[in-house]
Amino acid sequence: MTMVLAEANRGADEEARQIERLLLLDKMKLGPIGYFAVLANDSDDILAIGAARVLIDQDAAPEWVWDRIVALSAYPSIQSRAFDFFISNFDYERARTALETPLRASADLIERQLASIFTVAPPETIDI
Repeated sequence: MTMVLAEANRGADEEARQIERLLLLDKMKLGPIGYFAVLANDSDDILAIGAARVLIDQDAAPEWVWDRIVALSAYPSIQSRAFDFFISNFDYERARTALETPLRASADLIERQLASIFTVAPPETIDI
């Protein structure tokens, strides 16, 4: 019985996360920069890293996202880009902080992503 409840809770949590992701589509009316700025603040680091990379690569990160970019500098794909971004914007304090942020292993994110892929039930298939 406990296992059934745990499965039901996990399914409900997954459904809530999917609905939350759909609600992010409402942010599209903010335009690409606004949308990616909102995603950069997402609690899911995988989404946040992707969004931060877009903003940094386009040199379009709004100032209210800069602290989040510094926090994401713990990931190798962000750190050097964040440093260059802050230097180009003359924010030397954030550039130094981004560069001094200890790196997290990318393996953590990869394992989490793989775990999320394999926990989703495979779609039903119909033989034709």
